[in-house]
Amino acid sequence: MHPLDQPGTLQFQISEAEGNGQVVLKEGVAIVDRSTEGLEPWLWYVTRIGFDIGSGMVEVECAEWRQLLYERTVPLSVLAATRAAPRVAIQLLSAANARNPTHIIPHFGSMSGLAHILPEGEPLGGLTVGAAFDHMAQETDSEWWIHYHITWTSVSPTLHWGYRRGRDLTYERHIQEGYHLSQGVYSREGSGRVRMVQVLGGGGSPADRPSGAHALGAAIAQQRAVSTGRVEPVPEDQRRKMLPLAGPALNSESLDVSPAVVDEAALLTNSRRRLLIPLSALEQVEASVGGRLPWSDLDLGDRVLLRFASARLRQGADVAARIVALQPDEAEGELTLALEVQL
Repeated sequence: MHPLDQPGTLQFQISEAEGNGQVVLKEGVAIVDRSTEGLEPWLWYVTRIGFDIGSGMVEVECAEWRQLLYERTVPLSVLAATRAAPRVAIQLLSAANARNPTHIIPHFGSMSGLAHILPEGEPLGGLTVGAAFDHMAQETDSEWWIHYHITWTSVSPTLHWGYRRGRDLTYERHIQEGYHLSQGVYSREGSGRVRMVQVLGGGGSPADRPSGAHALGAAIAQQRAVSTGRVEPVPEDQRRKMLPLAGPALNSESLDVSPAVVDEAALLTNSRRRLLIPLSALEQVEASVGGRLPWSDLDLGDRVLLRFASARLRQGADVAARIVALQPDEAEGELTLALEVQL
């Protein structure tokens, strides 16, 4: 399984005779997964080995190399030297590699994004390096990922940072029901949809702490009175797009506490991001494609166009969706895609 926003997993079986003779397998060994269907090679490390005495098979479980970043802790004493998230990521990665190398190096061409600015005083100490990256990406509305540059003689995992991973292929890659899709499941998810997000900062007593909030509708903003902060509505163009997605049964509030932030403008920015992220994907598609679609044409984060034969699933038969997970089964010739419908 190759997910977009978390480390992937790999499971396979080999015979015990093969494992003892031709292949050296033990916990921590690095494994390169090369696809016969043209998918990008992937780097894993062995986390568990199980022996089935009855069948003589060895079951091997692996984690993606990216998982190593979730096993390195950022010291509590670390202070960010800048507010640019990619630069902070380079600092944390260098500190992690100095203590216990992950062999992941930054791709400097994608790490210069000064637009990804963190709120002032953002706490990162005590988190794992991977969790700190996730937090910074959420705060700056950006994404990070590991690219595995693999040849027959070398392996080089590199850290990338950007607004969004993947390409926009909606005008050139159309996946058609009944031709490319062998099977699929379409779903609508309503949990976690909120109408207003309020972020509470730090400072003096709880009654005096600054806060900032964003709401979907102007009426809510007028009705809510926050003594030490502000409530602002989402701009009208975004409200028209998102409000129909959150019906009466889904309207709720979310409270987030950021004790290290005292700046009202930063709290207001945080609340806006918290409000937009949960509403980004309401519809999901899980589909399997066979041999009629080259697997090498697809990658994590790519946006494609799904063409359903029937429009009964939603309004309109053509759906723009983003690939958020890949699960190849080369033995069966099936590639399972998890996609999120784009608004």
